[in-house]
Amino acid sequence: MIGSVRNKLILTAALLLSLSAAAQVRYSDRDSVIAEAVMQKLAAEKELRSGELLEMAARELLGTPYVAGTLDEAGDEVLTVNLTRTDCILFVETCMDMVLSAQEKRFHWRGLCDNVLRSRYRDGVVGSYTDRIHYTTEWIRKGEKRHILEDLTVSLGGVAYKGHPVNYMSSHPDRYPLLKDVQAIREVEAEINRQPVTYIPIASITAVEKSIRTGDIVCFVTSIAGLDISHVGIVTVRDGKTGFIHASSVAGKVIVDSRSIAQYAAAQKSCVGIKIVRMTEPPVTERHTFTFDGREREYYLYLPPGGKDVPLILVLHGYGGKAAGYRPEMLFPAREEGFAVCYPQGRANSIGKTGWNVGYPSQQDLKDDDVALVTYLAGLLQDKFGLSRENTFLTGMSNGGEMCYLFAYSADTTFSALASVAGLTMKWLYDGPRGSRPIPFMEIHGTADKTSHWEGDPEGRYGWGGYMSIPAAMEAITTLNGCTREGTEVLPLQHEGAHRVILHRYSGENATETLLYEVEGGKHSWALDDLDTCREIWQFFKRHIK
Repeated sequence: MIGSVRNKLILTAALLLSLSAAAQVRYSDRDSVIAEAVMQKLAAEKELRSGELLEMAARELLGTPYVAGTLDEAGDEVLTVNLTRTDCILFVETCMDMVLSAQEKRFHWRGLCDNVLRSRYRDGVVGSYTDRIHYTTEWIRKGEKRHILEDLTVSLGGVAYKGHPVNYMSSHPDRYPLLKDVQAIREVEAEINRQPVTYIPIASITAVEKSIRTGDIVCFVTSIAGLDISHVGIVTVRDGKTGFIHASSVAGKVIVDSRSIAQYAAAQKSCVGIKIVRMTEPPVTERHTFTFDGREREYYLYLPPGGKDVPLILVLHGYGGKAAGYRPEMLFPAREEGFAVCYPQGRANSIGKTGWNVGYPSQQDLKDDDVALVTYLAGLLQDKFGLSRENTFLTGMSNGGEMCYLFAYSADTTFSALASVAGLTMKWLYDGPRGSRPIPFMEIHGTADKTSHWEGDPEGRYGWGGYMSIPAAMEAITTLNGCTREGTEVLPLQHEGAHRVILHRYSGENATETLLYEVEGGKHSWALDDLDTCREIWQFFKRHIK
């Protein structure tokens, strides 16, 4: 268990949390140490359910001091992430976001800050005080829209709390010194009140306890006029007792309460019942097969809930790779943002190496037209699953990234944008005819990549056949896309020890967006330690949705 430490607030330099929004983070000099230690422990428990991980995170924070109002310090609204002091909702939120970060394999401080930003602020951007989510009901509903939370209250026999509108903040603005725009809060409350708060009455709690699982989030619904939920905790089921872990104002710290949920609720004068909310499990793919050129081929597909006419991203593995289990990190933004992800399986050459035919010497026995294959598969997915024809995108790493260059040079119109990671432009492609259709393009590449060398290998000394340097490859793409100017920006480090990333933006009058992420000292990888790679790719694609 990690104990509490003296809090020493510091204000970091701006963290770039997306291409479009920056935020400062207020935290103590021990918060990041505690968070990363907990997330590493969570990441090691690969067989546990989300709820079990949530309870594990809660136990790691036992003894953390209870301090109210840590988000409401005077001054501009700033993202605040605390692990050395907390209140009830911040405790639950922080534990949830640590679980999400661990599941996404982003177990460093920056990953946690990104997730807190997305869960705490209405549009995922720090703006004003009223952009922050203040009512727990809205926080739960946003979690449901992101498909990371499921409200089980009604399915457990819950009822609507009739005649109890949510309006406490607008009715008592004097109690919120930082609240300047009361009308904005009224609009938030009006939106909340479009649906009634639901709850399981106190008399029914004992009967439903057998259906409550370790790691569920318990919310205590209040009779105080205008308020929805007065307290929250994380369920722990031990020795047949359904209890909970919470940041207790009475105890002054995070504790495992000695009472059951039913006993605690009954002891609170203003409590009318509870809500039960559960973290969802990580998104997964399903295996499918199809026939192309007389051969059975396979792919793995993720469809978001209600996934009709949604964007589609095809993700191509590298040379010798497998589609099964490839880059599952892409599934997390897919779940939250509502797009489909397909991982096709490349075919093996004569030495058993799977991949995509881009003309390597080792692929001379292959006669496959993989541009035709990928194009066919995209159309198949669009037809079979009702996915968007206008918003289909392609990304891949290494050999998969090279397929992005093949499509950039072709006249094919299947994809609306392309994103290569550690990909190359083969010399035969560079020297040949090029298409005339501009297409949004991005490349992520490490300067110390010893597989796909930044400086290129036109003579083919390294065994892949001749290929161009990254600067030369990007010059060809920027010319195709009508770019005449280049601007550079050094992105803030993801964490101590991460590689510096220089973002090159190519532009010009009527130019098509073109980006290069230069990872200084980066090797042949998806660059997860240096970038939120999957979300950077998605944000790029998202800007080109039609």
